[in-house]
Amino acid sequence: MVVGEIELPDNWNDGKVDININRCFDCYLHYHYSWHSEDEYVNYFNDIGDAIIAMFPSANIIGNYELPDHLGEFEVYIRGVGFKS
Repeated sequence: MVVGEIELPDNWNDGKVDININRCFDCYLHYHYSWHSEDEYVNYFNDIGDAIIAMFPSANIIGNYELPDHLGEFEVYIRGVGFKS
């Protein structure tokens, strides 16, 4: 529960942060029953990466730092935080 307002400093989003975006790739090699368009994943990657950079100019966007481990994967996480750290 948040009580009151939190005041952020002017430079709250200036810190360096690594954002990893894992996405499906080589989709044309998938079996025909699980095939999907890789273009969609590339567009999601670009759109989300652009939005993150707009909010956090010092962010470093990393694509597929860990290779995706299942078909159709699209995950966005902060590098060094959480279970994949």
